[in-house]
Amino acid sequence: MRKFVRYDENGRITGTGQQGVAFIRGEKIQGTRIIEGDGVGKEDTHYVDDADGAPTLTERPTLTEVPTTLKVKPGVEAVIPGLPPCKLSFTGPLKGEQHHGALGDALIGFRVPGTYRITVEPWPYRSISIELKVSLL
Repeated sequence: MRKFVRYDENGRITGTGQQGVAFIRGEKIQGTRIIEGDGVGKEDTHYVDDADGAPTLTERPTLTEVPTTLKVKPGVEAVIPGLPPCKLSFTGPLKGEQHHGALGDALIGFRVPGTYRITVEPWPYRSISIELKVSLL
């Protein structure tokens, strides 16, 4: 029995487990994206990097230049620097999401004061949580 990791076209881990080597090979032949490796509990911290044609279970990198807290006045956009294309989800007085489609700074702002939790999902980087305070002070 060998541990395995199934993954999608973007390298996201979609399943893990144990099975015989012949079953793993059979799934590969059928076109399933699967490699040998221990991905149990690593769905949020790892991905399968297939950039060089040899799929490898790899730790997801972190974006180190992104602040964890921001503060702006109502109607003013906060700058989240250096993001790759990604989804920004937010909760707080208002809820929703927006898509940041190009490499560079993302802008997000609200007219309604309050504290917002912004979740940045910059695949394959790890998700980031930012607290945005929108206040007159």
